[in-house]
Amino acid sequence: MKSTKKIITALTLAAGLAGSVFAQPPGGGQENRTRNRNMDRAQMQQRMQERMKEELQASDEEWQVLQPLIAEVTALRGPEMRRGGGRRGNRNQEQEVPADENAVAKASRELGELLRDENASSENIKAKLDALRTARSENNAAMEAAREKLRSVVTVRQEAVLVSRGLLD
Repeated sequence: MKSTKKIITALTLAAGLAGSVFAQPPGGGQENRTRNRNMDRAQMQQRMQERMKEELQASDEEWQVLQPLIAEVTALRGPEMRRGGGRRGNRNQEQEVPADENAVAKASRELGELLRDENASSENIKAKLDALRTARSENNAAMEAAREKLRSVVTVRQEAVLVSRGLLD
């Protein structure tokens, strides 16, 4: 019985894998994958905004006010915060710079690149470290101002939703 389940599971996985391999367009389809990833990202962001609006129980008029303020806080959080941590992947591989990279992410990326250089001088490392600390400090001040603006226009319930989502503290 158990071996039959294992065989069925293996065949199902193999069939799914074969179907996805044969479904690829000729020529590798890199352009299609990139386009689909960007479309998926845009659709995902749209769905997230719709869920946020529903969760906040915001009318269309309220959403017109709230959405740009939420977007500002989200942008200041930076891509590394939205994705749950720093970049992943091969440390030796050249990484694509995201279009939405903020000053903190840029300073962090530059420090990381410098640290991968075994011959980097202490002075250069200290300069990049200072730049990261400055960027974080400036970002924290801007974040607090953006959060205060957002907090000033929401109801107590909406504030609680935003706190639970990590947008307000």
